[in-house]
Amino acid sequence: MTMEWAIQRLQELRDDYTSGENQLAQLDRRRVQLQDGLLRTAGAIQMLEELIAASGAFDADPEAVVTIQQ
Repeated sequence: MTMEWAIQRLQELRDDYTSGENQLAQLDRRRVQLQDGLLRTAGAIQMLEELIAASGAFDADPEAVVTIQQ
């Protein structure tokens, strides 16, 4: 093993590490975006369920609404 090889390998490993950190940061950002989207969707579902239940248009069963729409 030569010193030149070791230096080159060290640089490759550092590059791989940096790349892994960047990919992990991207995944973390995407996870936050998905969580935000799910939170908004859950809020919309809750609002519509409450609206439907209050109107008495259906039997207050949210699944009945889905069945009717399909």
